[in-house]
Amino acid sequence: MPTSLLTTFKKAPGKAWNQGFTMIEMMIVLIIIAGGTSLLLTRLDNSRNQLKSTIREFRLLTKRLHSTARLRNHTLRLVFDLGDPNLPERSRVQKYWVEISEEPGTITSGLSDVEIAKKYENTDPEERPTPVFVRETKILGKDDIELPREVKITDVEISGIEAAITEGYAVINFMPQGYVSEAAVHLSAGEDMKWTIATHPMRGMADVVTRNVPIKELKER
Repeated sequence: MPTSLLTTFKKAPGKAWNQGFTMIEMMIVLIIIAGGTSLLLTRLDNSRNQLKSTIREFRLLTKRLHSTARLRNHTLRLVFDLGDPNLPERSRVQKYWVEISEEPGTITSGLSDVEIAKKYENTDPEERPTPVFVRETKILGKDDIELPREVKITDVEISGIEAAITEGYAVINFMPQGYVSEAAVHLSAGEDMKWTIATHPMRGMADVVTRNVPIKELKER
């Protein structure tokens, strides 16, 4: 009898210890899952906020460019640099800036000082062509603005250009008469967050759609 009780007494603590260790493991797993979920939600929330902030800035900028082009009687251009195509998509730096025509009136073609500097970088400055557009820094308060890492311009569709622009420069013109290049700028902050900024050719205003909408569909509306 004493032996039986002693055996039972020795086994019980071992059994309880095993059960306690299993509970600790489960708690650790739950904490890891909760932490990972919280981190993911925080990143998604940050990406969503960055996307909304970028879209808000674009809308305000297009409105200002539309009115400034009319007031100054010069053509303004909103230029998007979609990044170096030789780099992986995640490593590309995208940015945008404003350019203004050297001469007054409506001018929709011609190289800018930025394009000339890049295209003729190995040419003597005196032999380079005269730029039709130059960078305008007063509107943005700086040379250019870099997009947040969480936000990407996947492509830009411009009326009159057959294929969507996915690399290099994309240009939206704002003319003195109030006309604006009809365009659809597609932005993304992940697979589940894709928005479209659409510029209206007559109103000059930018509309926002909370999905990726091709320019063809926008024209049919």
